[in-house]
Amino acid sequence: NVNDLRGFGCNYKSNNEKSWNCTGTFTNKFPGTCEPPRRQTLCLGRTYLLHRGHEEDYKEHLLGASIYEAQLLKYKYKEKDENALCSIIQNSYADLADIIKGSDIIKDYYGKKMEENLNKVNKDKKRNEESLKIFREKWWDENKENVWKVMSAVLNNKETCKDYDKFQKIPQFLRWFKEWGDDFCEKRKEKIYSFESFKVECKKKDCDENTCKNKCSEYKKWIDLKKSEYEKQVDKYTKDKNKKMYDNIDEVKNKEANVYLKEKSKECKDVNFDDKIFNESPNEYEDMCKKCDE
Repeated sequence: NVNDLRGFGCNYKSNNEKSWNCTGTFTNKFPGTCEPPRRQTLCLGRTYLLHRGHEEDYKEHLLGASIYEAQLLKYKYKEKDENALCSIIQNSYADLADIIKGSDIIKDYYGKKMEENLNKVNKDKKRNEESLKIFREKWWDENKENVWKVMSAVLNNKETCKDYDKFQKIPQFLRWFKEWGDDFCEKRKEKIYSFESFKVECKKKDCDENTCKNKCSEYKKWIDLKKSEYEKQVDKYTKDKNKKMYDNIDEVKNKEANVYLKEKSKECKDVNFDDKIFNESPNEYEDMCKKCDE
């Protein structure tokens, strides 16, 4: 029932942001991969009900999931501008593509059910693993325009969001790495800005008597986690590049991970991913936080 969100099997996306998942079971096969919070709440609906192998039922369910996902993303990120929302919706569109094509890294319960039930379409045709792969990719190519049409309907200006087909062909890890960069650089900027309100207060009082010390320790905890996530992803990026897995991708060829992020992420265009970026306190507030450590 695509007229009922909960009946369809999806929930509103909480404003309490989930953490990036860099330790899931998928990392056994894909070490260094971090699953975005957005992917963790991807709307797929009750995919386990799609067991009859009817292609029209499958198409209807996929379009329902696509509509809801786009609507839920727009509601959650209503403060974002149109370009940012375009990028977010494209990320979910591309993840749906990977699920359909069988190239999804996560392989969670609902994603696997979505993939398995597509395999049952026209199940009278016997297929080996290779022919299933070809079938899924062809099926996606035949249906991707309709999926994008319903997802992009939530955008006010679709002309600003044209690269969806090219984007979904980028390997999932690279898309997520760029998404991680967007998220990290945006949140780091917000956290540094939030220090301003404590700047004067911290000069007036001892750290133990106010929230200045907490502010510094919270930032340290956050930046240490982000450094660990970054290093894991850089390690995977470098190993994959050395294996020539990205030789056909011009944006990656001969580029180090930090350069890739700086070029691909608009949020990170002014950020240098050197050791200083992961300092335990922001450079301009280092003295303030050192005072709290004394």
